[in-house]
Amino acid sequence: MLVTLLGHIKVGHGTKAHHHEHHHIQAPNKEDVLNLSEGERVELSKSIRVYCIILVKPKDLGHWAAARETWSKHCDKAEFYSSENVKVFDSVSVNANDLWAMMRKAYKITYERYKDEFSWFFLAYPTTFAIIENLKYFLLKKDPSQPFYIGHTVKSGDLEYVDGEGGIVLSIESLRRLSGVLGDPDKCPEQEEAMSTHPQQVVDGCCSDMAITFSGLAPNHMHVMMYGVYRLRPYGHSYSDALVFLPPPGSDND
Repeated sequence: MLVTLLGHIKVGHGTKAHHHEHHHIQAPNKEDVLNLSEGERVELSKSIRVYCIILVKPKDLGHWAAARETWSKHCDKAEFYSSENVKVFDSVSVNANDLWAMMRKAYKITYERYKDEFSWFFLAYPTTFAIIENLKYFLLKKDPSQPFYIGHTVKSGDLEYVDGEGGIVLSIESLRRLSGVLGDPDKCPEQEEAMSTHPQQVVDGCCSDMAITFSGLAPNHMHVMMYGVYRLRPYGHSYSDALVFLPPPGSDND
């Protein structure tokens, strides 16, 4: 996973990103957590709160239902941002069909509503499956007052950006900075420019036992993932994790 410190943002054809540095960083060592007292671990686990933004369209009802019934229940709060009003499920309508326009509006609404409630914001597509506990562990020693912009990066020409398929994580400081330029058409165009992408097939080293997201899943695959991640346990194997990230009360999850 690649972390970008978000500086001045400029999006669009022929533009260049300025003042940003990339850092490949890892989750904290288990020893770092074990050195904490039990009380400190409990408080630490409660301090990492993630708000999940899932962008959906009416044609995504199958994926929408699967995400709603599976991994999104492990977010501290999850809301689906729809391109239009849909009667089947609760959602926040953004009245836009273009994915970039949907993302812009979702981020703006999120900042206005939740800037004082959450420190981390996770944006995903309906085909994304996320293991929120692993995300929280990864964020454990990150300072949300710093402008973190986290995800899987891809390149299109000279432009390097985080691919939304694997999910995008913003700290509250990054979301604050982003909100400041969303209304500036020069820095943040209303229409996305066409960009060719080159998906990479990762084989060697796949996959981490602390993986955070999987993308491109069919609805039934999400249910299989949910079973494998949260219910299936091989006999004779035990897991003694030093921290436990509890899902929100009343979320009816695994």
